[in-house]
Amino acid sequence: MTDTVTGVHDSHPETPTGERARPPRRHSRTRADRVIDVIVALTCFAVGTAWTFNPFRTQFTGGTFANYFESQAYAFLKGHLAIEKGLLGIEAFIRDGKEYMYFGPFLGALRVPFVVLASSLEGRLTLVSLFGATALLYWQANKLLDTILVLVHPHGGLSSTERWFRLGWRVSVATGTVVLTLLALPWAYHEAHLWSAALFITVLNQMLRFPEMPPQRIWIFGATLLALVINRPTTAYAGLIGVAALIVVALWRKLAERQAILQLTGWFTLAFVTTVSVNWAKFRRPFGIPMEDQLFSSTDENRAEMLARYDNKYFQLEFVPSNLWAYFRPNGV
Repeated sequence: MTDTVTGVHDSHPETPTGERARPPRRHSRTRADRVIDVIVALTCFAVGTAWTFNPFRTQFTGGTFANYFESQAYAFLKGHLAIEKGLLGIEAFIRDGKEYMYFGPFLGALRVPFVVLASSLEGRLTLVSLFGATALLYWQANKLLDTILVLVHPHGGLSSTERWFRLGWRVSVATGTVVLTLLALPWAYHEAHLWSAALFITVLNQMLRFPEMPPQRIWIFGATLLALVINRPTTAYAGLIGVAALIVVALWRKLAERQAILQLTGWFTLAFVTTVSVNWAKFRRPFGIPMEDQLFSSTDENRAEMLARYDNKYFQLEFVPSNLWAYFRPNGV
């Protein structure tokens, strides 16, 4: 196994006045990395296809639980957000006789070209999308680790310990995490969750790279944030809070050029307005979802009783202690 180690760059092309030097890079992709990449890819593909090696595999016949986003794409083509009645079942949120889903429009937008050009794949693209999210997560998680290692020890060489740690990370980031669980059950819920994780890690990577990011590359950061916030509401709020904190710290400590900070602020504003607008269009509220309007709330007695007792609120501070104990008690697993 050979490793190309690059220390601190002694010679860079001259940078424009005011542009910060990029951090040193010392992590080159080795033969071992490539072998691990192939093993990870084959493992994920085998698990996702349930060893059938059919990339269009669905968990249930007829595309059940796998055609939500195609239906959303058809709705977009008709100029609205409401989903075909009955398709979502108990998951549907009902307003004015129309049915809406909790997830945002990101994955529905990705489906638009397919429902127009390849309608025969309707309900069969969930696993393909899951593979795409896995590839993005794997790529960005590896980049994120390398960025963190350089930030923690910027002027060190690539030590033997660091090299083995990176290889272990590369093996485990997709095959030793919940990723395989999500791939094993190809339906819309896991698709949205895995894309949220992949996009969130990408945003984290962009956040760490922001102080050295040239202004002309801010659009990549902004577009990723926008994709994150229109995929799944809860991840949207986490991403917006993180980027807002970054903007404040960057201004306070002058971590980046003013132009870059202004551009990121513009993208943040666009992402915030977009997620609020989509939520308002579907649920007539800027944040949160009306759990009392979900069909499941009218069919499940326990859910209905809980909502009635707590004024249709799905979260209360008094729930926190018991939830923490349920999640983290020693015998919880």
